[in-house]
Amino acid sequence: MWSHSSQLFLLKKPVNISEKSSMKTPLQNQNQNSVYKQIHGCAMGSPVSPVFANHCMEIIEESAISASATPPRVWKRYVDDSFVIIEKTTVSTFHDTLNSIDPKISFTIDTENNGQISFLDTLVSRKDGVVTIDVYRKSTHTDRSLDFIHTTRRNTK
Repeated sequence: MWSHSSQLFLLKKPVNISEKSSMKTPLQNQNQNSVYKQIHGCAMGSPVSPVFANHCMEIIEESAISASATPPRVWKRYVDDSFVIIEKTTVSTFHDTLNSIDPKISFTIDTENNGQISFLDTLVSRKDGVVTIDVYRKSTHTDRSLDFIHTTRRNTK
């Protein structure tokens, strides 16, 4: 339960704002085939990347929360999406604090609309201080699915 002075918002996946050319430096260029050296971030597909990325997200969260004069009331994260309940007046400041921690990472933000916000295929709603959670469906969802015996190729089922 929270007051009307609180704001629901969703921090979307952090986006790397560096240019690709500054992210990797070419080591070799033969016949227009380039080999690159990674100089920032985790290697895609590496088994250690999710662990390292999770650790980095924890450090960023802890830094932002400890630096905030009014910390969030609720902070829930799954991989790179965070659900946050914070005072309306501090949303912008907190968002700026998050984005100032690492200049190569930029957090995007979605705020509630009419007391509702979608988070990880759920629709979180609040009315009169009561929170309800329902399945979120996009406006284009039709509740239709293909029958397994349908004539589509087996590898696309």
